[in-house]
Amino acid sequence: MNEDTEKLTKLYTTYANTLLYVATGYLKDSNLAEDMVQESFLKIAEHLDSIIEIDSKMTKYYLITTVRNKCIDYIRRKNRLMETLYETSELLSSSSDLPLEHMIQEETIEEIKEIIGNLSSTYSVPFYLRFFKGWNNTEIADFMNVSVNLVAVRINRAKKMIQQQLYIQHTPKHVAMG
Repeated sequence: MNEDTEKLTKLYTTYANTLLYVATGYLKDSNLAEDMVQESFLKIAEHLDSIIEIDSKMTKYYLITTVRNKCIDYIRRKNRLMETLYETSELLSSSSDLPLEHMIQEETIEEIKEIIGNLSSTYSVPFYLRFFKGWNNTEIADFMNVSVNLVAVRINRAKKMIQQQLYIQHTPKHVAMG
């Protein structure tokens, strides 16, 4: 194990629980908080040379600040996305005299948007950016500051959750309960 890996491991074992507590306080979602702590450690790994002592107040403050900033950035991105979603749905709902097929399609889009709105932002943000904004996975990964693979996994999980919800909503009650 090289010196940097050892230092990062010690930092993680020493501070991970504290950082998770801080992130959960901001995000109110333990899974998302875990993601933010992991992403923070990726950033911290890039700046290991600036950490001299592992068990110091300055190090603890630096790590907490890094996680706090990740959480705040995430919340800001999510709020911007929710504003965009709201504006898009307002624009769609203000349209009138649409052909029946278009109205049905818009109703389905509204259903999907409602389902997306109920998903954790971990999944709703990448899904929305991919399918409503046309971004590719690399652009989404850069925007969310996560790996391209993680974006693909989250989009895939979001699709499955949306499909499941659509199935439940469109299945007659006697079939869904059976």
